[in-house]
Amino acid sequence: MKELKVFIKKTCKTCQKFVNAAKKAGYSVETIEFVDYNVLDEAKLRDLLKRAGVRPADVLRKRDRHFKELGLDKKLPPDDELIRLMVKHPGLIQRPIVVAGKGVWFRPKPEQVLEEGHS
Repeated sequence: MKELKVFIKKTCKTCQKFVNAAKKAGYSVETIEFVDYNVLDEAKLRDLLKRAGVRPADVLRKRDRHFKELGLDKKLPPDDELIRLMVKHPGLIQRPIVVAGKGVWFRPKPEQVLEEGHS
């Protein structure tokens, strides 16, 4: 069976849609609630970003309340500082984060992962 690891926020409708679509497509889905339980540390987030081929600013969730509170709407800090802020305030990270084999996607549409498959 094809397996996915999906980092979610349980109340996120986008996360729920992705998980439901993956299950319907026959995937075994392991969900990890990362926003409420702070399960991503700096090393793990850096690894996911690297594997996805994106920078922290590329997956910054601008609708999170911390985005304005931290002044990120005015100026983004260097990547290292932005990663530290994203770990401290995980709501700043686009979700879901999907891990399939060696591939990683931040807030993908289901077809991006499910049609491409994984290796």
